Amino acid sequence: IFFEIKMLEFVVEIESRPLGVRFAHADRGETVLVHLVLENKLGHKLGLLPGDILIAVNNKSVLDIKSTEALNLFRQTQCPFNASFRRFDDDDEFDDDDDDELNDTNNNDTNNNDNNDDNTNNNETNNDNNNETDNKVDDSNVNV
Repeated sequence: IFFEIKMLEFVVEIESRPLGVRFAHADRGETVLVHLVLENKLGHKLGLLPGDILIAVNNKSVLDIKSTEALNLFRQTQCPFNASFRRFDDDDEFDDDDDDELNDTNNNDTNNNDNNDDNTNNNETNNDNNNETDNKVDDSNVNV
């Protein structure tokens, strides 16, 4: 089995805080990665995604220092500043299986159109309730 892993490095300009991003320490304290990105916050608008790895702050690599030092540098750098990230995107055959399952689900949904009218209102109500819950994220726990 052949797995192709694509790597993307990109730079974002951070002009203000809070960023709306929670970081995590990985690889036994060697790596800082994005753990959570709040929707409609600056980090989300900059295109950050969970799993992105912090690799530099103002073109200074953080790959050769501990994650606590790297995160402190990120937090203490005055705005505006540039942050570089690395993102891995793996294209493997398992993605195709997931797509097939989604297609099967979509086909089942098409076949059940008679029941959809009754369920639509219930789903919209559930989605409204979920959105209210999603909007109650406690920003005080967001690290950056």
